[in-house]
Amino acid sequence: MKWGQLLLCGWPGLAHLWLRGSYPALIGAIGFSLVLNLALVATFLWPALLGEFFPVIAWPIIFLVWLISCWTSLSVVQQLSGPPKMSSEQERNDFSAEKSGIINYDSQSDLDEAPSHTLFNRAQREYLKGHWIDAETLLKERLDQAERDIEARLLLATLFRHTGKLDLASKQLEQMQRLDDSVHWNFEIQRERQLIESIREKAE
Repeated sequence: MKWGQLLLCGWPGLAHLWLRGSYPALIGAIGFSLVLNLALVATFLWPALLGEFFPVIAWPIIFLVWLISCWTSLSVVQQLSGPPKMSSEQERNDFSAEKSGIINYDSQSDLDEAPSHTLFNRAQREYLKGHWIDAETLLKERLDQAERDIEARLLLATLFRHTGKLDLASKQLEQMQRLDDSVHWNFEIQRERQLIESIREKAE
């Protein structure tokens, strides 16, 4: 785990806010800040503000909340900063796909259970077969119908990256980040950016 990720655990709600864009986490972080500042003022600047017993009660509670928050945030960062866990069979399949530059986003059962995403399902199958043109055509058709479909846009960005169209891939990622739901795909977006930058560095 990197230092930047550890720093997210140092303030209540910051990990959920940064990695997931959680509004309750934002409220929690602001609330903790207000209580902490109030305790500081009542302890060091204006002791008579809330009475002598307020700091005695407030500081243990603040420390306990901070300690619990650090512990829970640490587990959240560990879960969200790495790829999801999968079965050994899925790991073998994904490893083979990764060697070919292919990412398997969903299991076959997931594809069959999403009739509203038929175009995306077909595009994914073509992608996994290496039929780039057919997959690109289906994904663009899907995005014409639902431009806020983040899964389709992410797969299109991955396809562009795999076929060497790095500028188009970056453009898709930029469009994804303009969407409200993109906070839930932060790991995947950053991973794609890193892969694109890695290819550009090797080309130089």
